[in-house]
Amino acid sequence: MQESIAQNEPENGTVKSRRKVWIAVLLSAAVIVLVVAVLEAAGVTSMLNRLTGSVTALFKDEDDSLTIVAVYSEDGQQSNFLRGAEMAVSRVNENDQGVLGRKLNLKTISEPVYLEDRGLETAVEDTLKLSGRIAKTKNLLAVVGHEWSDTAVTASSIYNLNDVLYFATHATADSLTNHSFDTVFALQPDNSTNSGVVATYALKSGLRRFIVLSDKTDYGMESANFFMASTTTAGADIVYRGYLSSNRQSTEQLLMFILDNQLFKRTDFDALFIVSSSLDATGDFIKSARELGLDVPILGMEYMFSSTLERLAGKKNMKNVAGVSLFDRDDISKDAQAFVSDFGSLRTDARSGCSAWL
Repeated sequence: MQESIAQNEPENGTVKSRRKVWIAVLLSAAVIVLVVAVLEAAGVTSMLNRLTGSVTALFKDEDDSLTIVAVYSEDGQQSNFLRGAEMAVSRVNENDQGVLGRKLNLKTISEPVYLEDRGLETAVEDTLKLSGRIAKTKNLLAVVGHEWSDTAVTASSIYNLNDVLYFATHATADSLTNHSFDTVFALQPDNSTNSGVVATYALKSGLRRFIVLSDKTDYGMESANFFMASTTTAGADIVYRGYLSSNRQSTEQLLMFILDNQLFKRTDFDALFIVSSSLDATGDFIKSARELGLDVPILGMEYMFSSTLERLAGKKNMKNVAGVSLFDRDDISKDAQAFVSDFGSLRTDARSGCSAWL
């Protein structure tokens, strides 16, 4: 009997030792759960994701690659944006071995096309839901994209709240950076800068009398207001201020008014400045204006260099159309040549290393 007891004593010690380990693990898990609950209540999603990832790592090995989320809009221009994102991720993984030794994984997700008739409230509501879901992505390093200023500004607040790096590749609204968010970065000049460049170009070209047209989105009205302020401050005149519509019949009526009305004559203006969030509406206006014999310079913003706009308006109708662009066609440096060559070598439908969200 005594021998049996003596043999069982080490086993009881082992059981107690294991029990202590499991109690310690469970207590640690409980503390983490408590911290997670507090962080969740505080809305600190980035720290929450890291903690939950650590809990999972206690029990199994997992992929530690970092994720870049690219948000695009299916408006006919997304292929170039996605190709650029793919090329960037591929370069980092191949040349730099990732970020701090961790590979990058590109995920893509589309956002609805934002047009004037969609409604700002709907766009904001949808964007809040979308960016909130994106912010919870496992091992999220950064978000790039959001094509529209209204959606980018909305999303930026969610990303900053959750300590997510956000690089706005398309947005030009001044309000994107006015909040001085710590994790939000604009990659484009804002509307005041772009419209100021266009205004300077117009004035140096001897244009002094303008018809200014825009849609009623924040982007359109803000850009138009900046252009008018820049030109009138320099002594130029705004002959007429009107609004563009995505409706073709309304566009034709607007053009007929410009060509024949009691307020001003065809000889009273030197150029048109147009800005719209819709490439279709812009392309339709340019095409219709040229077909009706309106051959004055047509000025616009950064999208005037879009291949999609050229296709919509017709290449011959783009004569005497000017906009502003970051691209310098005279830059023939080796870096520029290498970039153009690498970008062109990617197939439009190449999606290796990418995964789309549904």
